Amino acid sequence: MGVCLCSTSQEILELEGEIDNMHRLLLSHAALIHSLAESGAAMPSGPTETFSKEFYLKDDQKPTELEIHAEKIPDILDVLLAERKVEEALAILEEGEQLVAEEHNGNDGNVGLTQVAISELQEALSERKSRLVNDLAESVQQPTVRGSELRSAIAALDRLGDGPRAHTLLLHNHYDRLQQSMRELRPSGATYGGVYTAALSQLVFSAIAQAR
Repeated sequence: MGVCLCSTSQEILELEGEIDNMHRLLLSHAALIHSLAESGAAMPSGPTETFSKEFYLKDDQKPTELEIHAEKIPDILDVLLAERKVEEALAILEEGEQLVAEEHNGNDGNVGLTQVAISELQEALSERKSRLVNDLAESVQQPTVRGSELRSAIAALDRLGDGPRAHTLLLHNHYDRLQQSMRELRPSGATYGGVYTAALSQLVFSAIAQAR
C-alpha cells in the first residue's frame, strides 16, 4: 500500500510540473502577441491572403461617375423610345457608341469601364438601336405619314446607318401615295380627254419631284 501511495504522489507531482510548464508557455505566447499588437507589427501574408484583401477592397469601392452614367444609358433610351422622342434617342445612342469606342481604344490611360461593363453596354445599345430602326421603318410604311414626319424618319434611318433601307422605304411611300392619288383621279366623261391626261401627268411629276 505504501508503494502505491508513493507512486501516485510521484505521478501527481510530474503532472503538476507539466501543467506549470504549459502555463508558462502560454503566458510567453500571450506576452509575445501583446507585444506585436502594441508595436503595430504585422504578420507576413501569403499570396492567397493578399489576393483576398485586394478582392474585398476592390469590391467595397464605390462605382465611378462613368460607371454610373454607363449603367443609366439603356434606361434613358427605353424611356425615350417609349415616348417616341427620336432625336433625343439618337443623341443618347451616339453618345453611348462614342463611349464604347473610347473605352475600346484605351480611353487615353484614364480609369474607365471594365471589359464586362463595355460588352454589356454595347449589347444594350445594339438591341435598342435595332428596336428604333424597326419602329422608324414601320412608321414610314404607314399611309398617313407625310411631309416633315416622313423626312425626319428617313433622315433618322440614314443616321442610324440604314441608308439603303431608308431610300427603298421612301420610294415605296411615294409610290403608294401616287397609286392612291391615281385611284382618286377617276376619269369621267367630262375629264377623260386631255384634262385627265394633264392631271395624271401632274401627279406623276409631282411624285417624282417629292421623291428626289
